[in-house]
Amino acid sequence: MKKFFIPLLSVCYLSYGITIDEAVKKALENNLDIKNQVINEKIAEEGIKKSEATRFGKLDIFANYIDYNSRRVVAPLSPPINPQNLKGSRDIFIPGINYTIPLFTGFNIENQIEISKLNQKLESVRTNLTKNEIAFNVRSVYLKILTLKKQLQAMENYKEAVDKLYNDIEQAYKVGKKPEADLLKVQYQKEAVESTIQQIKNNIDTLNKTLQTLLNTQENIEVEDITLKDIDPNLNVDTLLKQYYQDLYSYKVLNLQQKIQESKINIAKSDYFPTISLSTIYQRDIGGSVNREDWQIRVMGNLTIFDFGKRKANLLEEKLSLSKVDIQKQKLLLDKEKQLTDALNQIKTADFKVKATEKQLKYAIEVERVERLKYDEGVSSLYDYLYAQSQRYITEASYYEDIYEKQRAIYYLYYVLEKI
Repeated sequence: MKKFFIPLLSVCYLSYGITIDEAVKKALENNLDIKNQVINEKIAEEGIKKSEATRFGKLDIFANYIDYNSRRVVAPLSPPINPQNLKGSRDIFIPGINYTIPLFTGFNIENQIEISKLNQKLESVRTNLTKNEIAFNVRSVYLKILTLKKQLQAMENYKEAVDKLYNDIEQAYKVGKKPEADLLKVQYQKEAVESTIQQIKNNIDTLNKTLQTLLNTQENIEVEDITLKDIDPNLNVDTLLKQYYQDLYSYKVLNLQQKIQESKINIAKSDYFPTISLSTIYQRDIGGSVNREDWQIRVMGNLTIFDFGKRKANLLEEKLSLSKVDIQKQKLLLDKEKQLTDALNQIKTADFKVKATEKQLKYAIEVERVERLKYDEGVSSLYDYLYAQSQRYITEASYYEDIYEKQRAIYYLYYVLEKI
């Protein structure tokens, strides 16, 4: 791999060649959108730990300080009570610890844990969807750069041909064989070609920056030509759906969302169950000359018997959300049918255009040759030759564009099938 340094504003950037597969691999490793999605996965993993920790309750340390306007009994009284032993204080300090654990929540906690686990899987699948998106974008930009570079090469060859024509006419003009107007016509054509070349260079520079962003790199990248791919011409939508549909990441996302919504329905149903919790408290009652320990164990139960329709509305809301997921699954199937039809038609159209422009290029080269002979012999105008020459190189540029457009269409099929 050849490496060299390009000085630019006193900064050196490494320039290196990279294949399309290497570019995709580098993007999957370094792209910032993918890294952001990986963080979402880690957040979801912590969500599992948080949900699982809920079942173990919590341990609190507390402290209360009270300043009364008159003396009060420091510690709770228990029989038998001897009034002479009662000791009070205006200042009472009560430190202690409290441990509370849920015993029964109507399966609320269990469903929350299940949702957390499903969310972690969901974020993992979404990471793959993001990778699929980035991979397609990298391939599309890479192919566009290749297209423009081939077109740039064609236009530079065109410029060389125009320069040679200008020199030939200039020599003929000097000996009186060609008019000065022909020189001006060729000069006009030279300016047009140079303008096109500069425009292509600017577009390449813009796309190179786009590719750098996708790969998350500051290094200058030189794209390398690709090995052309092809597909089975007998592929059809039904076959592809049957083979790939249930493995699609977008399909897996909806399946996970459906399971999450089912768990949310169960959580809504848990509001109809009683909740039971256990609380243990250990404290010290301190005031005046009193310093006494106190502890208690509580079992607390709660059952909502009427809430003005809140629970019912919440349950209905979650059921309707589940219905939305069902509709989204139906829509996904229709969308994939449309996208696959579009992808296959794009490939067929591009294949037809490649074959057509290949023939057109052969004809254009021959027409250019004939028009040059006719012009040199004085039986045809310079305009006819310049037009034939421009069509030859324009067709050559279109030929390269069609070749790489077919490859982009194939990669679009991969994208629709979510084959990273």
